[in-house]
Amino acid sequence: MNRRGFLLSAGAAAVKPAIAGADPSAKLNDVRLVQASSPDAAQLSRAYALSHEVTPAQRALCMSETGVANAVRWARQSGRRFAVRSGGHCFEGFSQHRDLVIDLRGLDAIHYDAATGIVTVGAGVHLGTLMRTLAQHGRAVPAGICPSVAMSGYTLGGGVGYFGRRDGLLIDQLRSLRLITADGDLVAASPTENPDLFWACRGGGGDFGIVTELSYQTQPLQDLHWIRLVEPADAVRTAEVFFLWQHRIQQYPRHTTLHLRITRRTDATFLLVLEGLSGWQTDDLEREVASLLRTDAERVRQAIFTGEADQIVRRMLPDGGAISANLLNHSHLFDGPVGERGTLDILARLMEQPHGRVHLNIEPLGGAVADVAADATAFPHRQTSFAIQSQVLLRDGDDKKVLLASNEAMRRVLQPLANGGVYLNYPDLTLSDWGRRYWGSNLPRLKSIKARYDPDNVFTHAQSLERA
Repeated sequence: MNRRGFLLSAGAAAVKPAIAGADPSAKLNDVRLVQASSPDAAQLSRAYALSHEVTPAQRALCMSETGVANAVRWARQSGRRFAVRSGGHCFEGFSQHRDLVIDLRGLDAIHYDAATGIVTVGAGVHLGTLMRTLAQHGRAVPAGICPSVAMSGYTLGGGVGYFGRRDGLLIDQLRSLRLITADGDLVAASPTENPDLFWACRGGGGDFGIVTELSYQTQPLQDLHWIRLVEPADAVRTAEVFFLWQHRIQQYPRHTTLHLRITRRTDATFLLVLEGLSGWQTDDLEREVASLLRTDAERVRQAIFTGEADQIVRRMLPDGGAISANLLNHSHLFDGPVGERGTLDILARLMEQPHGRVHLNIEPLGGAVADVAADATAFPHRQTSFAIQSQVLLRDGDDKKVLLASNEAMRRVLQPLANGGVYLNYPDLTLSDWGRRYWGSNLPRLKSIKARYDPDNVFTHAQSLERA
C-alpha cells in the first residue's frame, strides 16, 4: 500500500470508534447538530429552489471528513434516511429532506499548488469563491454560470460552463476526489485508485458516497474578453439571430463561448441577451457579434469588457451571494440546428406565453467537450451541440396554473426537436425513462457500480440510480 493509501485507511479506521456502538443521541465529533427549533435553522435551510425548500428536523453541519463519516454512521444506526447538501442548488430539491440533512458547507478549504497548477477544494466551496481565488493566480477551472453552486454537486453532474468549448467539462479537469462511503469509510478515487468509482463520479451524480474533497487541473485565464449585450428585437430579427447562433456556434474558435437568452418582451418583440467569453481580437469579436445580432458595431463595442483576470471573473460570476427562486424548469439537448421551421415553431410558441415570464437559456457545448468519448466518463452527451433550458420564475400573486401551462407548452415544442438526452444538473421530476435520458448507454455500468459501493441504497433520492 502506498503512503496515501495507508493514510486514507488509517483515517477511515480512526473515525469508526467515534460512533460505533454509540447512543444515536450522543454528541458527534466534528458535527454541529442544528434542530428545527434553532434560531438559525431556517436560514441554514435556504436553497436555490424555493418550491423544494425544507427545514429538516435536524441538520448535521459537518466540519471535517471525520464529521461526515460520523454523521453517516449515526444516521445508519438511527435508521434514518437523509439528504446530502453541499450547496443546496438542486432544481428538484434532492439536497433537501424533512428528517435529516448532512450538510457540507463547513468543508470550504481551498489549496492551490502553483508548481502543478492543481487546486484542491472542499465539497462546500462555492464556484464563485474558487474562481476569484484562482484568478489571483491567473488560472481557472471550467466554470458555469452561477457563482453560488458548490463544487461537489456541480462537478458530479458533469460541469457545463463558459470554458467548456476550450477546456471541456469540469469533470474533464478533475484529477482525484475523496468520499465517505455508506459504511463511513474514507475512500480516494482517481485514474489509478478505484478507477471505476472515479469514472462513475464524473457525471454519474452523488449516489456512491459523500464527496468531501476534489482536485482539479487548472488552466490559464488570460487574453479573454467578457461580453454581455442586451437587445430588444422584433420577431424577424430574433428568428434570424437564433437561427444564425445555432449554425455559427460550432464554427467559432474554441476560445469563444457565447450563451443566448430569449424572452418575450411585448406583443411584438423579444429581449435578447448574448453573453460569454472570447479570445478573439477585439475588432474580430465586434464584427462577429454585430453580424450575429444584426446590430451596429458601436453597441457591441460598449458591451465588451477587457481587463485583468480577476476583473473578468467578477463580470462573469458576480459576487451577489446565494439567491433563491421558485422555478418551473426543463431542459433539452440538441445534436445540431433545428432548422428554419423548428426555429420559427419555438419562437411562435414563446410569443404565446405571458410577457417576460418564460426564459429560454441556450448554452453551447461542443469543442473540447466532444473530444472525449461518450463512455470515457459517466457523462454521455459528448456530441451535443447545445442545450435549451426553459425556465419560469414564479412570483407572489402569480396564477400558477397559467405558468404551469406555459411551462408545458414550451416542453411540447422543444422535446420533439431535441435528441432525448437531459443534463443531470438540470433534473426534471416529470421525465419518463429518466435514467436513460440522463446517462444513456452508461446507465447499466453506473447501476453496477452503485450496487457495489452502496448495496443498501443509503444514498438515495427521487431519481437516484437504484430507482432508474
